[in-house]
Order: sequence, then structure tokens, then C-alpha cells
Amino acid sequence: MAAKLTRRRLQSLLRQAGRVRGIQTEAERLHEVFKRDYLHQLPQVEAALGHQTSALLRQLNTACDNASQLEEAVTQAFEEHPDAPVIRSFPGLAALTGARVLAEIGDDRARFASAGSLKAYAGSAPVTRASGKNCKVMSRKVKNQRLAAVGYVWAFVSLTRSPGARAHYDRHEQLATVTSQHSGTSSTDSWACCSTASRTATPTTKQSPSHSPQPGISQRQLDAYPRGMSCPRQPRQVGSEDGRQVPGLVFSSARG
Repeated sequence: MAAKLTRRRLQSLLRQAGRVRGIQTEAERLHEVFKRDYLHQLPQVEAALGHQTSALLRQLNTACDNASQLEEAVTQAFEEHPDAPVIRSFPGLAALTGARVLAEIGDDRARFASAGSLKAYAGSAPVTRASGKNCKVMSRKVKNQRLAAVGYVWAFVSLTRSPGARAHYDRHEQLATVTSQHSGTSSTDSWACCSTASRTATPTTKQSPSHSPQPGISQRQLDAYPRGMSCPRQPRQVGSEDGRQVPGLVFSSARG
């Protein structure tokens, strides 16, 4: 059936499917694919598979029609809202994305105490983890996933709608590239570690190798301890970093 389709018919079908660019090239590729010789099943099996494929295509067409009707209903309801002109004034927000933003943040002006609260709710505010001399900035995991998803689309669409957004993106991309070259990390680490300590700093504490026995410990005592535990060491204070206190001996989990 597909082998009987002409190039012009394939181009027409591609346009009906919504394709805009590369129609002629894709039609030539499909025409060549359909003309090739392939292994076949029995005629009854091929007919059954054809009916099954047709049923799946009808289900897909029904789902597409339902999505189109839902899009029209959402667009109409969004345009009737008094905040629609305000939301659509942002570069990159259209009817569907604007409706999603309005539905997730609501129209209550007093809902968020500050812009930072809204950024945290949307997931665009990073989380800073600081411990000692180390400071790590990471993406926020706890957020409104639907609002974060539409924010991702909004951010990239705004690159072609707003010169300011384009300049902001290019500036941060150049900064990320320079940081990646100096730190040796990939540019995809958008929330990189901003450690204030030197990467080549000497550790302040030094632990003994877990496999090195201490003086005064016999081989029979070592063999009596379960596998996965390091050799016993001299007692240390309770709460030490590398071991836990037990009567007479200290054990630490073996690493590696």
C-alpha cells in the first residue's frame, strides 16, 4: 500500500501532518524506503497487522482531535481572564504556556511574599549548601514540576522573542564556558561547585589505611573479625569521624 504512494502524495501527507521544512527531501527518502524489497509474512498475517496498524492510527487521530479541542477551550478560557494581557506581555509566553503559568501561580497577588518565594516555588532559585570552606550551588529538587516544565519552554522561546533574554543567555553561556575550561568540568554542569577552598589543598586529617594492623594485635584476632570490617585500632573518642567506639577497640567500615 505504501509503495503505491507517489512523491507528490507523500509531500501532501507531510504538509497535512504539520511539517514545514524539508518536505521534498523527506518525501524522497520515504519514497525510496517504500520501494525497497523486504521480507514478508504470510498474506493473512500481513493483512491482520495492517488492520491493527489502522486501528492504532485511528486512536492516534482521536487523541490528536481531543488535544486540539482542549487547546481551543483552554485558549478561550485564558483570553477571558483579566490577567491574560499581563501574562502574554512577557516575551515567550503564548496562550497555552500562559494558561499554565496562570493556573499554577493563580491570580492572588498576596500569595507570594516576594519574588524569591515565587522563584523557589517554580524551582528557578538555586539551593546553596555551605559547610566549612566549601560552598556548593545546586538546582532545586522540591518545586512545582508543572510550573518548572513550562518555565523551561518559556526560557528557550524567549531567546527568539527578547533581545535582553538572548544577551543574558549568551553572557551566562560564555561565563560557563570559561569556568569549564578553568575547572576541567563540562559546560552542562549549570549549577557548579563554587568552592572557596583550593582544589590542591592538603587534607587537615590523615587516616591510617584500613588494612594496616596495629601493634599488639595477633593474626588470630584479625581472623575473628567479620569480613568487611577494618583491622582494630586504638580506642578513640566517641563520635570520631573514622570509627565508632566499642569496648576496648574501634572499628571503621572498610573502603574500596
